[in-house]
Amino acid sequence: MSRVSKALTALAAGAWLGCGGGAAPQAVPDASADAGLSCDDGSTKCGNACVTTSNDPANCGACGAICSGGQACAAGACALACDGGPSKCGGPWIAQTSGTTEWLHSVYFTSANDGYCVGDAGTILKTVNGGATWAPQMSGTASNLLSVRFCDANTGYIVGADGVIVKTTNAGAAWILQETVPTAELHSVFCLSADRAFVVGVDNFNLKTENGGADWTVLSGGGVPTLINEWNSIYFLDENTGYKVGWNSYGLIWKTTDGGINWTLQTSGSMYSMNSVFFTDANTGYVAEGYDGHVLKTTNGGASWVRHLVVAAGDLKSVYFTSASTGYVVGNNSIYATSDAALTWVSLEATNPNALESVFFPNANTGYAVGAMGTILAHK
Repeated sequence: MSRVSKALTALAAGAWLGCGGGAAPQAVPDASADAGLSCDDGSTKCGNACVTTSNDPANCGACGAICSGGQACAAGACALACDGGPSKCGGPWIAQTSGTTEWLHSVYFTSANDGYCVGDAGTILKTVNGGATWAPQMSGTASNLLSVRFCDANTGYIVGADGVIVKTTNAGAAWILQETVPTAELHSVFCLSADRAFVVGVDNFNLKTENGGADWTVLSGGGVPTLINEWNSIYFLDENTGYKVGWNSYGLIWKTTDGGINWTLQTSGSMYSMNSVFFTDANTGYVAEGYDGHVLKTTNGGASWVRHLVVAAGDLKSVYFTSASTGYVVGNNSIYATSDAALTWVSLEATNPNALESVFFPNANTGYAVGAMGTILAHK
């Protein structure tokens, strides 16, 4: 089944592009129709005019069905208007040659040219030419690697199964396996500086280093019940304020304001796994929800969250925003984009049969998504 959105189809036919799906609005009864008017050119009679309901924002799909402000009519449905064309919404995503069939779980770029992917069986790939080619690096482990994050151009951390944490201080020329406390699966790493980093994983593990990984401290629960057994993603805004998300029997979002010492439960309103967290400023953040296809949004620093549907029953794995309004999320084998801060989403064209797990944009116009079977997709 094609993943090209109705909005992109409409663009090819010369209609406005919509960067977000949505059902056609309710039509207003056409009480002023001119009984003597005849429309013979394939248009529809609405009131005293002949209109094209496939692209008329005042009669979108039916007479009197008015698109709201900021929306266009594409293929008879209202969607967010993208004045910049498909590039503003993500454009084509082209498969890159990764040289591996291992599942790739995470991607991160330190510049427009330099990027890293990590995956199963100790896989680390690096590009120095914006994804044109990828070369394997020695990780020193056969464990599955699940998350990669760089603190600067040279210093980066990777975490994964079996309690593995590896670090580089020379842009991947060498990766050093660091001593860790748990023998558990570590899902996410976030560094505030070359010395200070946080790691979360299953079995309620929370790790922190203040000396570049020479020592890793297991943090106490800090208000988090010990029964919580899976953290999937962690994100810090500054030295003190951070968020971590996960799952036990309902969606979990927790916040710290003291550098990870104590955590406070946020109300997610979801019973599903929280897989990825990203903030665009101190107040506005997003969480990708698994299994039910929503992105959660807060505009008050996590005090409350609102769920926005991306795709029904979608297992969303990773969310990333390039601006206050433009963002991307991946899940299953699709890429979705919004340009109205998560209110509406559109499925982007990506000829890809494999599951996707991570998305990253080194700049507003260039993005990468990775997943199963060594899949690397690039948009430029």
